[in-house]
Amino acid sequence: MSGKLTEQLVLTQSKTCKYMNKIVILRGFIPGKIVLTMKFIVIFMLAGICNAFALSHAQSEKITVKAKDATFNEVVSIIEKQSSYVFFYKNRDVDNSYRFNLDMTDKTVKEILEVMTQNTSLSYSVSDKYIFFDRKRTIELVSEQQPQQKVVTGKVTDVNGEPVIGANIIEKGTSNGTITDVNGSFSLRVALDAILHVSYIGYLPYEITTTGQTSLSVIIQEDTKTLDEVVVVGYGTMKKSDLTGSVASVKGEDLTGIPVRSASEALQGKVPGVTIMSTGGSPGTPPSVRIRGIGTVNGNDPLYVVDGFPQSDIGWLNQNDIQSMEILKDASAEAIYGSRGANGVVIITTKKGTMSSTHRMNVNLDVYFGKQNVTKKFDLLDAEEFIDYRNLAYTNGTGQPWISSSDKQQLLDFLKNNFGSTKGTDWQEQIFQSAPIRNYNLSISNGTEKTSYYSSLGYMSQDGIVKESDFKRVSWRTTVDNQLTSWARLSSNFSIVSQERRNVVENTIYDGTIFSSLTVDPVTPIFRTNLNNVAPLLANLLLIDKIDASNPYTAYSPVFFNNRANPVAQLDINKNNRWKDVTFRGGSTLDIDIFKWLKYRGTVNLSIYRANPEYFTPSYYIGAYQNNIDGYVGSASYFSNYTVIDNLLTLDKTYDWNGKQHTTFLLGNSVEMTKGGAFSASKTGIVTNAESQTVIDAATKNPSAGGSKYNGSMVSYFGRLFHSWQDRYLLTATLRYDGSSSFGIGNRWGVFPSASAAWVFSEESFLKNMDSHLSNGKLRLSWGQIGNQAIDGGAYRSTYSLNSGYFFFNGIFQLAGGKSYMGNPNVKWETTEQTDLGIDLGFFDNKLTFVGDLFYKKTKDMLLQVPLPHYLGYTNNPWTNAGSIENKGIELSINYLGSTGDLNYSLGGNFFTYSNKVLSLGGGQPLYGVGYDNKTITKTEVGQPVGYFYGLKTNGIFQSQQEIDSYKNAEGKQVVQDKARPGDLRYVDVNNDGIISDADRTYLGSPFPKFTFGLNASFDYKGFDLLMDFYGVQGNTIMNMKKLDLYSGTAYYNAPKDLMENAWSETNKSNTQFRITTDNSTNVQVSDWLAEDGSYFQMKNIQIGYRLPANLLKKIYMQEMRIWIGAYNLFTLTKYTGMSPEIADSRPLFNGVDIAFYPQARQYLIGLSVKF
Repeated sequence: MSGKLTEQLVLTQSKTCKYMNKIVILRGFIPGKIVLTMKFIVIFMLAGICNAFALSHAQSEKITVKAKDATFNEVVSIIEKQSSYVFFYKNRDVDNSYRFNLDMTDKTVKEILEVMTQNTSLSYSVSDKYIFFDRKRTIELVSEQQPQQKVVTGKVTDVNGEPVIGANIIEKGTSNGTITDVNGSFSLRVALDAILHVSYIGYLPYEITTTGQTSLSVIIQEDTKTLDEVVVVGYGTMKKSDLTGSVASVKGEDLTGIPVRSASEALQGKVPGVTIMSTGGSPGTPPSVRIRGIGTVNGNDPLYVVDGFPQSDIGWLNQNDIQSMEILKDASAEAIYGSRGANGVVIITTKKGTMSSTHRMNVNLDVYFGKQNVTKKFDLLDAEEFIDYRNLAYTNGTGQPWISSSDKQQLLDFLKNNFGSTKGTDWQEQIFQSAPIRNYNLSISNGTEKTSYYSSLGYMSQDGIVKESDFKRVSWRTTVDNQLTSWARLSSNFSIVSQERRNVVENTIYDGTIFSSLTVDPVTPIFRTNLNNVAPLLANLLLIDKIDASNPYTAYSPVFFNNRANPVAQLDINKNNRWKDVTFRGGSTLDIDIFKWLKYRGTVNLSIYRANPEYFTPSYYIGAYQNNIDGYVGSASYFSNYTVIDNLLTLDKTYDWNGKQHTTFLLGNSVEMTKGGAFSASKTGIVTNAESQTVIDAATKNPSAGGSKYNGSMVSYFGRLFHSWQDRYLLTATLRYDGSSSFGIGNRWGVFPSASAAWVFSEESFLKNMDSHLSNGKLRLSWGQIGNQAIDGGAYRSTYSLNSGYFFFNGIFQLAGGKSYMGNPNVKWETTEQTDLGIDLGFFDNKLTFVGDLFYKKTKDMLLQVPLPHYLGYTNNPWTNAGSIENKGIELSINYLGSTGDLNYSLGGNFFTYSNKVLSLGGGQPLYGVGYDNKTITKTEVGQPVGYFYGLKTNGIFQSQQEIDSYKNAEGKQVVQDKARPGDLRYVDVNNDGIISDADRTYLGSPFPKFTFGLNASFDYKGFDLLMDFYGVQGNTIMNMKKLDLYSGTAYYNAPKDLMENAWSETNKSNTQFRITTDNSTNVQVSDWLAEDGSYFQMKNIQIGYRLPANLLKKIYMQEMRIWIGAYNLFTLTKYTGMSPEIADSRPLFNGVDIAFYPQARQYLIGLSVKF
């Protein structure tokens, strides 16, 4: 056997894993450290996976050992038969001639090990389920006489009273020392007159005498000149001072207590360049997250990386488990993730346990609960006012009122007799509610000298402010870290998340519950049963004959005067539709220090996702626009398995060659594999609406089933080189080579390079005299390319189906086959190229910091689907590479940390502005997005932003027939506006052809803001704290499509009260609200009358808290307790007339269109945080 011979290694049998039972002993001689490393990778990956949950029980697990004249090996055998420990030792260290006589009953393993090693030359250490024996190290005393000593105890804290963990405590002039534990405490035997030297990275050294005292309290100050935060970057970490790209950091403590499903939503207003908007207030709805604008018309979500595991969403992640978040914004920082990082990267590091000799368990409990209310309701007409409104519309439109005064009185009497007033039904009051929200999080962490763990359990429950909507999440997460040897570490993490959600129909025209609550007339009652003195006008409308005593859904009243659904009935009918999913995530990481300067990391991560939505629509008939005679029952199953395997080799070397040099080189390989599918089944023909019938087999008609499967993979090779010269000149270069199964053989591979450089000019000698003012100054420049593969898997292949029709052959019809999916073998990677110029400044020991960035981002070979003519018969539009988009903008942020006496405070602000423009669509036609009632609202074309609003421009209201007859365009040509009447909107003849038509539709505004900004402030004074977050959006447009019904003036739908006050009439010559009439087709067009300023300023979050004094908590065995109250979405200042100006859609072509979104909730909270 070649290689340097080393000692024998003995590994005893493990009972914790069936695969490890085969490994009894490794005999013989093992080659040097590198070969041993290879074997340990295999051994400890197995041991780590099998034993990840079984931490060291050496202090609690009790066994019985009875041995007479037993050898060391025999005693070890007795222990392993009663426990699950694995023993490691070298043969040469064990004296098997020594005999043990042990009679120990119901003792811990630790107690037995102490006796075993008491009179031997062995020492032991315990790490997880592993017990290591080694020779005792002895130190010869050179002094002839041992001086008198004493034991000194103490605690080291920072200026805020927080314990400093791992601080070095050294007796001055000696090598005698220790480190502080997780509570900042220490204990050390020292000379009677010793002086202790206290030091910790990032803090000023401190010395204190022990003369005359044995209990010390040490407060150390931060050294702002040397303090250098470590941030997480792609596949590694870097000192913040070494960054050459644009990276923003947010601490986990800044995210807790914010009542949102996803931690990404808690970033709103905290990071410039990151635009976060709610896609709806429904519980559990994910936000829209955009980093530096819209880069493509398809797939703009950023990549999330949780502890090295790529994810598409982090709504499953408990915010309390987050240690930090890093947002990578420029190509230099993102390129290491290749195609996954085209839209930005958010790296999340979760909390872990701390290895410590104290073995002290830490328990954290975080709880908050509160109430939620709708932030705004419309002040709508009541029933009597609606009757007057309808009469006015009919009088203006037909010359006759809708009903006579006697019929009106009958309606009012009906309302009084049945509801006690003439106000009728307030549908908003019926669907909205004051809803509870609850969040509970419990975490436990502990650690030994070589093992640590962190485990958390979280529960979130949020009822919606719209009835029959809710969200529940249960999450469990455990992380275990093992220091296997001085050069090997194994980390494992596991999580299980279960989610359940019920939604209501929102942001749609005819069946949206919220839209219906605004537009259904208030004369309609909720139920049509038990009504007295029914007015003749309503008798036929109530459809009393449709009431079925055995079917409670038929008791709901049909809507009287329009085609909307009874919103209360709709909530009841859809309440049994729910989404359920469970996700398991797990992974292990093995770190090997091959040399001090060369490290290996191998990672395996796995995600298993299962979703089982359930659907049940009962059988009912309420009215012509709300019925389902057969009912519907269905279920589906979605599954996805996602595996990522990474192998990394990192060289990190600091050396002196013409000045201090620091080089880091990363070389890596990543393999991603995805496999999934979906199956669904359904039937109609519900026999009864009983709960027992909500299964498919209980239905009798129209059985239907379908399914699909998919798989995909990506292989990547990447490298990154970082070099620093004298901490002043910095260079980073990355290269990634990605291969994706989404593309054809000739286009699967893409190369994505990036480079960045920085000059730390504050380190230059000519600025040294400004040290007291300029603490940090750095210029950054970066460039890079990143790919995007966000298309359907297998989009390059055409598919064929046997269900494409029949043909007549040999006298009979034969099943025909044909192409059903048009593939494009030439489709290839979309590429985003980005250039960034940035500056970082720090003043007054970095109390005041400023960061600014200019960026230019261009996407080319954009992936999009080209529409095909319908007569070709394809069910899809093929993918192709066509067009390019640019984004350019500015990011600014400023922060200040200050203190005055006992008051500590932090103030921050950020600003972001950008422009978006389509440069090319590959010669193709414009893209049209969302439509409303057959009217297109958004358009994408060259020279304009993505998904801009498209419609007619208005120029006030015609005040007279003379204005209509004399209306001329900009060229002085007479303009014909068909059906125009005094009181109607005047449309602009944009193309100057003299006719108002669809050819005059033009740009009306963009859903993207001109700029966004955030303001953050925190104050701390003698245990009291105040946190405030503000967010602002300026210059965006919202298309308020609700106005087409609410302000139509036709009285077909209910209306806000201000319509009656502001509508044009002969006595009220309004120039903003057109006339009330049943014939208003000329006014209800997609025009700038619907386009509103979406700017707003919002107090997003406020918290007031109090931390109880530490001396009081000690008496009840607590480390910390904070009680707080807070509010979320406390107020919003805006001109927008809808329910909420926070309107977003994950689809770029559908952004900013409000068709009655689920409104935002205002939340009032109370919380408690306790640390034991």
